[in-house]
Amino acid sequence: MLGDPVWELRLASGIAPQRVLALLDGLAPLEELGDGYLRYRCVEPQQVNPQLLARLVAHNLAPVALTELPRSLEDVYLRIVADEPARNDAESAGDLRPQVTAMNILNSES
Repeated sequence: MLGDPVWELRLASGIAPQRVLALLDGLAPLEELGDGYLRYRCVEPQQVNPQLLARLVAHNLAPVALTELPRSLEDVYLRIVADEPARNDAESAGDLRPQVTAMNILNSES
């Protein structure tokens, strides 16, 4: 429901993240490329992450850290809301009254 986790690879000073892109190819899709780091999605980190680290070491590219990025409660909520069907049970049963949702409450407080 929340999608594949995003991993962040921090690189040693002086290593351009673009040098690592070719090593990531075929392992996982790139999410973000930044100054000294790259982020990618990974379905099976137990298999992908060791392969990526081995490729880095084989090319004398020193990783500093590899971590799964935490998901905020807001991210989780927005993902759940986005995955809900357009029509809920009350609407399909003919009840067209507005439904109270957390988003309605948050929007009314603004």
